[in-house]
Amino acid sequence: MKDALSPSVEAHPRAWRLAGVAPYLRGSGAGQQVVLEGNRMVLTCLAGGSWPLQYRWSLNNTFTSDWTPQYRSRSSAAPGQEPMRREEKGLVCWLPLPSVSRTMAGLYQCVVRNRMGTLLSKKTDVKVACGGRSV
Repeated sequence: MKDALSPSVEAHPRAWRLAGVAPYLRGSGAGQQVVLEGNRMVLTCLAGGSWPLQYRWSLNNTFTSDWTPQYRSRSSAAPGQEPMRREEKGLVCWLPLPSVSRTMAGLYQCVVRNRMGTLLSKKTDVKVACGGRSV
């Protein structure tokens, strides 16, 4: 039997929205990427959850930037993925690396947060190939 004082989702369809949705990742990430020294590379991760979402990236467990105030919403689902509820937003977390050097090799990780919590993506191991070898 339901408690008469607790809100019912059926009786109040918006009640579950008030609680919000913690950040979650949509997709598994790259795992490892190899890029030629001097070339451009863009790392991405897809996240969802209640708005507003923010993100930042780390390299070898050191943050490379502050929390981004730039929101890039994604309204439709990728092929093979369920569409997000209307109250949720999608976020494409970008890390453009215009000219990759050997010092940029390492483990990259995306961190996404909203008012409900913080989430870490799987790490992507970036290898930089220079002169036929990768570092």
